[in-house]
Order: sequence, then C-alpha cells, then structure tokens
Amino acid sequence: MPTKKATKVQPKDQTNKIVVEQKKSRLSLKSITFSLSIIFFLIWIVIGAFLLVVIVQSLRQGAFAGLFSSPQSTPTSAGSQEASQTLIPGIGLVDVNCVKQAISTDSIQKIVSEGSTSSLSAEEKTKLEPCILQKEASSPSPSPAQ
Repeated sequence: MPTKKATKVQPKDQTNKIVVEQKKSRLSLKSITFSLSIIFFLIWIVIGAFLLVVIVQSLRQGAFAGLFSSPQSTPTSAGSQEASQTLIPGIGLVDVNCVKQAISTDSIQKIVSEGSTSSLSAEEKTKLEPCILQKEASSPSPSPAQ
C-alpha cells in the first residue's frame, strides 16, 4: 500500500500572507528593473546624441573629405620638388644637379660643413667650377691688430 506523506496544513491566513509577500517582492524587483532599464537607455541616448554631434561637426570641418572624395591626381615630378639652385656659404650660388654629378657626396658634405673648397683636391675643384653660377663676393677679412 502506498503511504501518504504527512503534510502540514497551514491555516488559510498564513498561506495568503506568503502569497502576498511574494507578489510584493516581485513587484518591487520589477519596478527596480524597469527603472534601471530606463536609466540605461537614457544614458545611451545621451552618448549617441553626443557622438552624432561630433560626427556632424567633423563632416562640416572636412575631416572625412579624404575618405569620401575621389582621389585627385596632381602631376608632380621629383625634379620639380628639389631646388635646382642653392647658395653655399663660402662658394656662392651653385646648380645642385651639376654638383651632385661632378663630385662625391663626401666632398659635398665637406664643402657644406667647412664653408669653403679648401679641403677639395685640385681635380674636384676643376669639376666644381662649371657648377658655380655666381661666386660669392669675398669679404675682406680683418687684419689682425699688432
């Protein structure tokens, strides 16, 4: 024979109190959840509005112009960006391409650092002569006082 479990029978008043308490706790949790969700969405609406304003201002200032515009090709040659003539102290106005072809890079560095051609060999000086467009006017050096 099956045995019946003994269960306590609670008075009806106590059962109603438990049910009412459970409903109240569920209501309070639902209201807290609802209010937190409202706060969460309001925060994200403010963040979204701020980002929208930043993007609109960037568009107005042209920050995205490079991304959205078609690439424009400008014909530039490498030679046009370099200076074809330059002034070297102690020597004068020289043609850069001519100097590069006439003497070595080390010699060019010596000329620029010293400001004269005194460290160059006679052969390098003769190669450099045609590259000088305008010689620098040599200023008279003051004589030492005796």
